[in-house]
Amino acid sequence: MISVKMKTSLKEAAQETAAEFGLPLSTIITAFLRQLVRQKELSLTLSEAPSAYLRAVIAESESGKEKSAKSLEEMFEKLDA
Repeated sequence: MISVKMKTSLKEAAQETAAEFGLPLSTIITAFLRQLVRQKELSLTLSEAPSAYLRAVIAESESGKEKSAKSLEEMFEKLDA
């Protein structure tokens, strides 16, 4: 048995998220620890919803309206325009 100190709100949120996967939190923690031991590396994926600015940049890029240049000089000229 392992005892870990954490905020109650974090534990409850983690339990709810685990339940969305149909698993108890203890199973997810055990799987994580087994992977840590087996691979001898810590693998975490951090993701965050993109900011309004990033969403706008992505939308512009996907629209095909982004600026392109054939050379570094041309790129700077377009950026200055």
